[in-house]
Amino acid sequence: ATPLAVQHGDATLYLHARFDWPVWTSLAEAVAAQVPPTARPSEPLFAPAAEARPALNEAVARRPAPVQDAATAQVLDCLQIPAFLCRQTDLLVAAAQTGKCVNIKKGQFLAPEKMRNAVEKVRQAGNPNVLLTDRGTMFGYERLINDMTALSVMRQFAPVIFDATHSVQYPGGAHNVTAGKREFIPLLTRAAVAAGIDGLFLEVHDNPAAARSDAATVWPLDQLDTLLASCARIHDSIRN
Repeated sequence: ATPLAVQHGDATLYLHARFDWPVWTSLAEAVAAQVPPTARPSEPLFAPAAEARPALNEAVARRPAPVQDAATAQVLDCLQIPAFLCRQTDLLVAAAQTGKCVNIKKGQFLAPEKMRNAVEKVRQAGNPNVLLTDRGTMFGYERLINDMTALSVMRQFAPVIFDATHSVQYPGGAHNVTAGKREFIPLLTRAAVAAGIDGLFLEVHDNPAAARSDAATVWPLDQLDTLLASCARIHDSIRN
């Protein structure tokens, strides 16, 4: 659970310290150091990577943990490959060669069976630490559809994470930024846990209205404990 954008240092440290979270980032976002173009207004919303890195460095210093990628590998726990880039071999191999966990988001345009290839590219580069994350499938009518059977299919290849907050987005639904339906996050999260996933990915924020990215779909931090508690009950019930 994390915000998408590295905001001011105090907010970043607060959110990562709240639950002693690992420090993740998307490899492409770490390099570009800006909110993905589809999720932001036309102007960049925050500083280059070199200026964002001190906050990440301090987050890691306060909670020592393993790390990853050339410059970013020095401060991160996991590298994430964005969904639209999940078939880019060079990017997958570069992430794999850090030796750190690589989380690959399934492209909204791909059938779940196709993710076997992405997993194998990472493993063939010598890195067995790979995860797959589902964030919905795009059928072209301004919303994402979640195929719960896809979660089971992808678990044949690697542990599967469910991205509940991106799954409720309406891409371009607010004209110049991404819209969405935050109220459906609990429903989809509980369904995914019942389907047997291995973990959850949630963008959270202590003040969603002030979030620099995906403000319509980040989950409120003060409601996170309640959501995770309900998921834990489902998780326990299907394993007992």
